[in-house]
Parts: sequence; structure tokens; C-alpha cells
Amino acid sequence: MSAGYAPGGEPPLNQPWYGIGFGDALKRWTKKFFVFNGRASRGEYWWVTLFVVIVSTVLGALLGAIGLGTGEAVVTGTSFSSSGPTTMISYLISLVFFVLTLGLLVRRLHDANFSGWLALLLLIPCIGSLIVLILTILPSKPEGARFDTA
Repeated sequence: MSAGYAPGGEPPLNQPWYGIGFGDALKRWTKKFFVFNGRASRGEYWWVTLFVVIVSTVLGALLGAIGLGTGEAVVTGTSFSSSGPTTMISYLISLVFFVLTLGLLVRRLHDANFSGWLALLLLIPCIGSLIVLILTILPSKPEGARFDTA
């Protein structure tokens, strides 16, 4: 727990928690799934990102191990489509994690003093994800406090 916060060591939910640990980051994330105002520290963002990557990898491995495979690729002429239960499950898992982490991404952008609307860059293939990655790596800025709620 970081010094300078309330006696419990945890800042209010509308403030970023610098120096947060893995477990605390996950607990805080679950309390703020759909909160798009305020800020999130780099620790809050990257611990949750690590969790999402681990869970996605484990679920993918389990789906493959129980025989659902990776779905079958079907090539017809010049079009490519993927079929199979794993593909649908993978899309569903990705969608759930995207929705649950979108608020966190917006708060992380706020902490670096950027508009949360920059999350829409994810809609641009390849380069958009790279730009968002760079923005989430940038350090916190005091000016980001303008996104805090009263």
C-alpha cells in the first residue's frame, strides 16, 4: 500500500492508485467495470492487462485441449472464413474482455492527460492499436486531474 493515502492505504475509487499490486488492481477493476470518468494508474492498467492475457491464453489452451481445436479454416475462392465452436467462443471471450476493459483504457488515457475518445483509435487496424499502446505506456501527468470526478 502506498503512503499518502487514507489510513487504509487505498485512495478513493475516483483517484488513480500509484504503486498498486496485482490483487488490488483486479479488485479495483471489478468495482469500476463501466466507469469512464476519473483516472487509472499504469499499474492498474497493466496488471489487469496481464490478467486478461493470462486468462485468454489459458482458456484458449483449454479449448484446444478438450478437442474444440482452433476451428477449421474454410477457403472458398478468394474469401476466407473460419468456423467451429472455438472461433465463436474466442470471439465471445474477446468481446467480454474488451467491454470490461474499455472503461479502464479510457481512465488510463485520462491519467496521461488524453481524451478517452482516443480509445476509438482501436478501430483503425494495426496502427490504431500501436498508438493506443504507446499512449497507455506514457507516464501520468498532473494535468490529468481535470478528468477526476468531484
